[in-house]
Amino acid sequence: MRDTDEREIEVEGEGIAMMETFESTMYGGTVTLKYFRLLFICPFTKNIDLSHVKITYSPRGKLIEVGSLLQYLKAFARVEITHEALACQIEEDIKNVLGVGANVTVHLAETDISDEVVMSVERVSV
Repeated sequence: MRDTDEREIEVEGEGIAMMETFESTMYGGTVTLKYFRLLFICPFTKNIDLSHVKITYSPRGKLIEVGSLLQYLKAFARVEITHEALACQIEEDIKNVLGVGANVTVHLAETDISDEVVMSVERVSV
């Protein structure tokens, strides 16, 4: 059995979402996770927006449990937030969960009906 660390994250307007991490011996390289149905509400039009999200991070001894990350991302489905603010929120939350020195990149891409990228936002931690 592995040791896990849970962190409660306040998703604006939706309460608490849990993101779990577990210890890993992986200290080099990067982990890339993609989710193709990130739903949230545009604060201007009040319509549901759909984006693809790609999250890249350097583990530094901790990995994010994918199931808990998926539940965290699904919690945004009823949240009014801009693409830019969403990218920042996800990046900050993951950085906080992974701890000091974590490098995180969050890339959001909105596509049209033909799957052509119509807008792209990227947030890179420094």
